[in-house]
Amino acid sequence: MIWDRTGPAIWYKRLERGKYKWPSPDAAAIELTEHELALLLDGVDFTRIRRLPPFALYAPPP
Repeated sequence: MIWDRTGPAIWYKRLERGKYKWPSPDAAAIELTEHELALLLDGVDFTRIRRLPPFALYAPPP
């Protein structure tokens, strides 16, 4: 549900092909972050995504 300037609006999304990848087929309910929900609705299998280590600029000692 989103608030546009005239009031609440509801949209639904569907995939053209395939299915949404639910994180666990046995779970009746799960808890998602906002980012995970966005990935799920975009059709991304976020259970296989891994976070890369943060970038650190290496500067040799003088």
